This record gives sequence, C-alpha cells and structure tokens, in this order.
Amino acid sequence: MPATFHLGKRNGIRSFLVAVTRVSVYDRHWSAMLFRACKAHNGANRTRIAGSRSMRERKTYSPEDVRRRIEELGKEEPWFHSIDLGNGISTMKNSLPHLQKLWDRIAANLPADLSKKSVLDIGCNAGFFSVQAKRANAARVVGIDMGDRFLKQAEFVRDVLNLDIDYRKLDVSDLHSRGMTFDVVLCLGVIYHCSNPFWTARCVASATRECAVVESAIVKHESVAEMPLWEFVFPGYRPDTLDQHERMYNWWFPNISGLKAVFRAAGFDRVETIYQLEDRATVICYK
Repeated sequence: MPATFHLGKRNGIRSFLVAVTRVSVYDRHWSAMLFRACKAHNGANRTRIAGSRSMRERKTYSPEDVRRRIEELGKEEPWFHSIDLGNGISTMKNSLPHLQKLWDRIAANLPADLSKKSVLDIGCNAGFFSVQAKRANAARVVGIDMGDRFLKQAEFVRDVLNLDIDYRKLDVSDLHSRGMTFDVVLCLGVIYHCSNPFWTARCVASATRECAVVESAIVKHESVAEMPLWEFVFPGYRPDTLDQHERMYNWWFPNISGLKAVFRAAGFDRVETIYQLEDRATVICYK
C-alpha cells in the first residue's frame, strides 16, 4: 500500500499533505502511523504557525544581549527604523522623528479603537509601524517584506518587546493570489519602489476591507499640477551616490494627483490627502 508524503507550505503555514493509493480504511496500523507522523510534524513546527506569541518560544534578553544583537543585525543590514526597546536602548543611535510624526498623522485618521481591527504592514522593514499598530491595540498585525535581513530585525524587535506580531516573507503581489484581506492596510514608502505601481495598487485594494494608507515620494510639475502624472525614474540611484539605507531602486514618482488617481482606479471609492510636503505625500483610501 504505497503512500507519498510531502511537507508543503500554504498561506505561510506549513501543512502536511498526504497522497495515498490503495489504502484500506480498515488499515489501523497505517492510520496509527500517519497520526504519529502528523503529530510529530505539527509539534516540530508549531512555533512557526501564524506568528502568535503564545505559539512561539518566548525569549528573554538582558540589556547586554539586546545591545549585542542590535549590533550583530546592524552589520548584516543597516537599521532603517529607530525603535525604542526600553532600558534606554534604541535600534539606532540617532532617532528618526519623521517616522513617529508619520505615524501620528496616520493614527489621527484611523479608527480610534483598533481592538477589533486587523492591520497589514506592507514592506514592514524592521517593523516600526507594525509595532505602533500593535501598541494601538490592533487585534491582529501582519508585516510582510521580501528582505530576509529586515524580517530578522523585525522579529528581534517583536521578541524583545514581547508583542504578538506575525511577520512573513511575502511580496505585495502575493496578497492578491492568496486572497489575504485586512481591515487596515499600510503601504508606506513602497509604491515608488515597484516596477508596476498600477498592479501594486490593485493588490493593495484587493487586500483592503476598510481603508489603506499610502505614503510615497512625489514630484511636482507646476505646469501640469492638476493632471495625474507618473514619472519614470528608473534607476533611482547612481552607483556612486547609492544610499546604503535605501538600496531599492526607485521606478516611478507620481504627483499627488497621479497617486490618488491610481488608487481610485484600483477600486477605492474615495482617496483623501492626509498631508503633503514638497517631495512626500500620504493619502488614505477608503473602500
């Protein structure tokens, strides 16, 4: 009675898939063997499921451990998010007040009570905004990024702060194919790094149940200020001026009209400006 076993992965959760041929339902020996195999597999991987704090092994860090690990992770990938880890320790020596200011503006436009809301942080990096969402009592927070080193930083921050945040290695396009949806979606500093921002906007819309907040670099062309515009700027950095903190290429810079138009076209009913500077803007998109 041949059987084949495959350890697969579905929606970020390991699954145990079994293909069986010519197995009698009365074969108790085989059934017992399968039960033991499934139990052992699930036990070995239970800490990886859903990122739940209760399902992960809890770690404790001394201040010396935290400082040492910050330095180790910083050598692998320079820290881009300044996050307070307590005991006077931050992930960066110099604070980045613009991140907190951005969150304050975002929070002022989100529901006051996030306790029954799920939040997705696209391009989460080291997890500053995921942490802020969880501290705002969001019921569920998921951060996604394609950078393994960013995710290592985010998971370290989460463990030090003992927060229930789920981090996954996913591309924004995976959201559409996997049918993942969230009440609130954060897409901050991401859209202009995408080679196809129009498809990215559709993926964001497909993942959003209530609202999405989008922050982007923008351009200003006074002669066409009211005309929706996306300027192709690839590659965004010359090798001799490459900023080590933001190595991702820039592909497209919109003006504010173009940014809002793309997300309306993607399926949002209403797009409003939260704030606009000379070269950055944040909008909130409502379903």
